[in-house]
Formats: sequence, C-alpha cells, structure tokens
Amino acid sequence: MNLLELSQASVWESKNKWNETWEEKYSHWFASKKVKENIFTNEKGQYFGLWGDCADIIYYLRAIFSKSHHLPFAIIHPLKKTPTLFSNETNDFDHLPKGLRFKRFMKKISKLAGTFHLGANETYPIKIQKIRPGDIYIFQLKTRKKRKIIRHAMGIKKLHSNGTMDYIYSSPRIKIINELSEKKPGKKSELIYKKMQDPLFAPRNKLRGFRRFVWPRHLLKKRRGSISLKDSWQKQSKMANLWGEDKFLKYVKKTLTKQKENIEVTLKRKINDLCQLTNQRIEAVKEALDYKDEINGRCFNYREYDIYSSPMMDYVLKKNFNYLRILWSKNKNDVKDERTLSTIKAIFSKNNSGSNELHKVCPLKISNQTKDNLNLGQIYFRLKKGLFSSNPNHSLKKRWGLKNSESSKSRCKIYY
Repeated sequence: MNLLELSQASVWESKNKWNETWEEKYSHWFASKKVKENIFTNEKGQYFGLWGDCADIIYYLRAIFSKSHHLPFAIIHPLKKTPTLFSNETNDFDHLPKGLRFKRFMKKISKLAGTFHLGANETYPIKIQKIRPGDIYIFQLKTRKKRKIIRHAMGIKKLHSNGTMDYIYSSPRIKIINELSEKKPGKKSELIYKKMQDPLFAPRNKLRGFRRFVWPRHLLKKRRGSISLKDSWQKQSKMANLWGEDKFLKYVKKTLTKQKENIEVTLKRKINDLCQLTNQRIEAVKEALDYKDEINGRCFNYREYDIYSSPMMDYVLKKNFNYLRILWSKNKNDVKDERTLSTIKAIFSKNNSGSNELHKVCPLKISNQTKDNLNLGQIYFRLKKGLFSSNPNHSLKKRWGLKNSESSKSRCKIYY
C-alpha cells in the first residue's frame, strides 16, 4: 500500500469555498442526468453500495458534488456537547486508503444525522419564488396510534411551468432492501423519481417545508442567528400555520405556476399518480409479507416495523385522493373528455359503479386471488373509512381493509 495514500488525513481536500456560483452549478448538476435513480445501485458506478433513507441520500448527493469540486461538506455533530462540525476535514478515517474514505465518511453521516437533524441544523427555509433544483422538501405526519412523528425529505429535481415539481428520494424500506441484498443476492431498489408532483404538504413547524443547505462556514453562525442567508424566508412555517394548509399550498402553487395547465391534463395526471402510488403500496405490502415468511411469522421488532410499516405511504396516497376530489369538485363543469369524466365519477361513486372502467384505467393486482383485487374507487373508500392497516404484522386482507379480515387485536406490539 502506498504510504502517501494514508498520509493525507482528510476525506478530501477543500480547495474551493461555497458561493452563489457554486450553488448554481450544484443546482444544474442536481437537475442533470448525473443524479438519477441508479446512482447508488449501478454496480459499475463510483458510489455503488451507498444505501440510505430519505435524509441520507440528500446528504450523500450534496457530499458527492462537494467532493467532486473540492468544496467543504459538514454537519453539526449531534453527539458533541459544544456545537462542533463533523466535516470532510475529519481525521477519523486516516487509517484507510484515500479511495475508501468517502464511503466510510458517508456511512458515519448516515448514523449521526437524519431528517430531524437535516431540518434543524444543515438547512434553512427559503422563499417559494426562489425554489430551484437541489433544494429540499421536508414534511411530516403524526400517526394516530402512539402519536409518533414520521418525517420525510425529498430532493427537488426539476420545476415545471405548471407549478409542479419532480422529486428524487429514498426511504427506510429502500435502504433495508439494498442492505439485505448484500447478505442474500436479490433485486436492488433504486431511488424513487416522481415527476410533475403538486405541493401537498405545508410545513408544520420551522424545521419543515422548502429548504436549502447552509454553507459549512455558516453552520455555527446560523445556530447563533448571526448570519444572513440568501433567499431565506424564516416565516415560512409561521405563515403556513397562520393561513392554514390549503391557503398556503395555493400560494405555493400560484407562485410557482408560469403557465396554467388545462384542467383535463391535470386530472389525468393526478389519476396516473394515484395508480402509481397504489401499485407502490401493493409492492410494499408484498415485501412485508415475504419478509414475515422469512422470519417464520414472528413479530416484527422496532427496526423491522419501522421499515415495513406504511403510515407515510398511506398518508401520501390519501392526500392525493383528496387533492383530486377537491380539484374535481371545483372544475367538473370544465371537463369535456368522456373517459376522464367516467373515471373520476367511478372513483368517487358511493356504490362503486364503473369498477370495470377503473380496472382498465388502472389495473391493480393486490394478490393472486382475483376476489381480493381492488380498484381505485375501493381504495379511496377504504382509505376514507380508515380501514387500511399500516401494521406490517397484519395479513394481506387486513392491510387492505378487506372483509372477513382478522381482528385488529394482535399479539404483536404496535410501535406506532
């Protein structure tokens, strides 16, 4: 081994400093094809094997760009009593060859920081009109049972003239699937890339919402409130709470919209979103059931429960159904396309009429049993009635709120 490789203690050397020029370059890079779904699963890629959840990959991508351009990267160390930076200048990995330090550094970041940390320390809220690729969208939900707060972060990949955004993101489920693939060869899960998504979540507190990275040299100053941050809007969450979620999201949509979208195009897009989201849930439920078989039916521990439960997925799905319902109720007289009309009427029909039409528009295969399969109208009804179960210990029938499912009582612990 070349001793010179071990002599340089830092993970990489910071030859440049973050400024607006570099931020613009970061934004262009984030929007480019270099940031794609398989950036961590491409076996020939430089960053293969960096498995991460939603916050992890936000940090990873920022660090990748920083390393490639000799820029500093840092977080505020959460285990230090005195605010201290943990950065690419650390000597924690000086025992490793230079080529191995980056991945080890990122894995340490993954253990130290999460979505809460990302919102509280490394990012700040920005003006809606200044949102650009590379910025971050953080939101949360509070579960009905145990009142646990679940947070989610997505990278903004692109802004569209109709006021929608493309997001790229990961999840705990994706992270564990890839970790398990190292022990037992199997399919790896790429990042999720969602196109043309409407803003659906207002910031509940000052750590959520639309955010941007703080430059490392400003991190400690930000904690003391002694630094002015470009495009910042510190009252973002305050205004969201003052206005209410509906008014705040209308403001976001109106601010980002440069060219109004035809209502029929919007409705078709939202129906397609619902179809994709439901099929993602089908896949997630199947993965939970398959894993349950692997562990011989025992109860999930906390970590497994956290990975295979679906409260955030169900929350997002319900949000999208409600968005479509409200949009439809306000614009139904402007819709002339017969296929769109019949599809939406079938989704929100009280007697589930038009089920055959819905199966054609969005084929959903819940299981191999035809009698178990649902359509979008039935999915909406069960979500609205609270019949779905996000608990991964439950059977397929219970997860989907089907009749004749077992009692909601379970011998397994419910964590949230």
